[in-house]
Amino acid sequence: MYKYRLDVENSAYKEYTVVFRLAEQYLIRAEALAKLGQPDAAVQDVNTIRNRAGLENLDDGQTESSILDAVEQERRVELCFEWSDRWFNLRRLGHLDQVMSENKPTYWKSTAALYPVPRVEIQNNPKLTQNPGYN
Repeated sequence: MYKYRLDVENSAYKEYTVVFRLAEQYLIRAEALAKLGQPDAAVQDVNTIRNRAGLENLDDGQTESSILDAVEQERRVELCFEWSDRWFNLRRLGHLDQVMSENKPTYWKSTAALYPVPRVEIQNNPKLTQNPGYN
């Protein structure tokens, strides 16, 4: 019942903000439809987002790979400043190391894709091991 409550007495906000953008819902569904082998329906969802932004439709006859690339690009521009959305999508899709190596080559280490396991958790469970790069 209190999952989204803030524990701050003097705050004007008493609950965490949870936002479900309609554009993101279309992109989630487009990705799922592409992976389920329904490219026409997936393209239709991507085109809904593109039309709202005043862009041209994707061509018919897209492959699963090209649709997934289009969904990734639409996520990038549509949700560019929203709650680290790109970071989580790059991790989920397995593109994080490639993108970060290209854009931040001087300081990116692939071990930064994972957070460190808290020491207390490792102490409580001896079968846990620390993620690479945090020893």
